Amino acid sequence: MINKRFNTDTWSIRLISRDLCSLRLETPQGVLWLHNCYSRPPGNPRSVDFASPIHELEELLGEEEGEHLLLGDFNLHHPLWCGVRNPGTHDLAEVLIDRVSEKGMELLTPNGMITFAGRQGSSTIDLAFATPALGSALVQC
Repeated sequence: MINKRFNTDTWSIRLISRDLCSLRLETPQGVLWLHNCYSRPPGNPRSVDFASPIHELEELLGEEEGEHLLLGDFNLHHPLWCGVRNPGTHDLAEVLIDRVSEKGMELLTPNGMITFAGRQGSSTIDLAFATPALGSALVQC
């Protein structure tokens, strides 16, 4: 949903797949890209070859203009965000890190922040990444 105060000429939506979409928003400060991603759990920690929208991020984040905010339920564990609670690493997490690093994005989600709590424990699987200008404007995550 887009706030009614934004003229319809200032934003557009790009649906890449049912699990990956983007909103391009023209603001007085410049272009802002909001990307939303859902990646199903890989099943096997070593699996990287299944159909995950993470593989499509390179093209999506390749948009040169503007700032980027990537939000999503990535269903991945990695020490950069899980902390000591979930010391394991999914290989697909390394692919995600490569994609956001290529764009110079930084992780906004605090390390170890619980974003999922279930019967078998809690973890950090919902993540937010931003380009440096957006990251420096962060008030709270």
